[in-house]
Amino acid sequence: MSTSTMKHQEKAFSPLMAGETESDTLNGVPQASDSHRLVLHPGARQLLVLISATGTKPGRFNLWKYADILPCHKLYLRAPTNDWYQQGVPGLGADFKETAENIRRLAAGCRAEKIYTCGSSMGGYGAILFGLELDASVLAFSPEIVLKLPFSRSYKMMPEGVQMTAPDLRQKLAAAQSPVVIYTGEMDPVDLYCAATVRNLPSVQIVTFRDDEHTVMRTLFQTDRLETTLREFVEDKPLPTIMEKGSALDIAGYPRSFYRGWQYFLKKEDDLAIKELRKAIAAYPISARANFFMAKLMLRNSNPEKAREHAAMAVAMTPNFVEHRVFFAHCLRMTGALEGAMYNHMKILETWPDTPQSHFDLGQIYFQKGQIEKARLQFSEAVRLEPSNPAYVKKLEKLNKLYLSMPR
Repeated sequence: MSTSTMKHQEKAFSPLMAGETESDTLNGVPQASDSHRLVLHPGARQLLVLISATGTKPGRFNLWKYADILPCHKLYLRAPTNDWYQQGVPGLGADFKETAENIRRLAAGCRAEKIYTCGSSMGGYGAILFGLELDASVLAFSPEIVLKLPFSRSYKMMPEGVQMTAPDLRQKLAAAQSPVVIYTGEMDPVDLYCAATVRNLPSVQIVTFRDDEHTVMRTLFQTDRLETTLREFVEDKPLPTIMEKGSALDIAGYPRSFYRGWQYFLKKEDDLAIKELRKAIAAYPISARANFFMAKLMLRNSNPEKAREHAAMAVAMTPNFVEHRVFFAHCLRMTGALEGAMYNHMKILETWPDTPQSHFDLGQIYFQKGQIEKARLQFSEAVRLEPSNPAYVKKLEKLNKLYLSMPR
């Protein structure tokens, strides 16, 4: 989930609130620190543990807005570093086992009869990790299952030197007794591959979102379904039906070929990337993201016509996904269909006016048509929106020089 979305769901707590002291404990465990906070609900018999994603600041926790209104005890957790909870939660434990034991003691202290864990991304990993230790019901959004896979978020974001105490959840999930529900996006290669590794386990239920990357919790948040999902989760009711549910995990071999093709694409090993993505598309022809990466590869290898075909499929399957729309319009320009490209970019800007790539591509089209002033305006807007893009800056500088040299 994006940082901006997470901020709407965070709450800042002072580690010590009015009337509290450092000795405020429950069953011998501190109720609050920079990294955790227990919020009690009178008469409740459930404890919902809400586990934050990466980059959460001291005293701030994800999901407070939606969980705070639920009639259950809440325990908010965060990790000071992006360690995927390998080092536990300061204030509760030096590792995940000690942290889980102190969560259990807090649950006993507030007379909770059942524990639930929930989180997204790094928090989703934590939800599974702690949930399995606590025999809790788990709801995890977009979690990794195996850490440090090539190009994964944990691979890119975890600091050097973190001691890996639980880097692989597959065996723990195989032994799970309580239900584990995973919501994940079909368009994220790592998340989908991770989900595929545990899809046949008896206690694991996986729902894939056809049109999502690492963004399934954001989708529920933006469509006013997150609160209902959390409420039904802690009430042990069936979770809401997902209209966006996909079928990628039903297709043997697809998640692996998709992930491998994406890896090779990033490493610019194009022959291998094309080979793997062809396998993925043969297995799942309507995969928007596999077709998108194949389109990028085709254009990178000077085959804009093939790129356009694959980009068109990506847009057909995900008409509201701006990255796919922009690239299809770009492919139209690269195949000489300038009017079609202009039309598509203008339609994009009606809905997403702050899309720098569309402004830049329109600038290129106007330049090709000899409409220098219009091109200059579009390049200026692209630079305004993305001033750190050297290609945009260079093109605008070049066009400004040309414009100044033109006869008046």
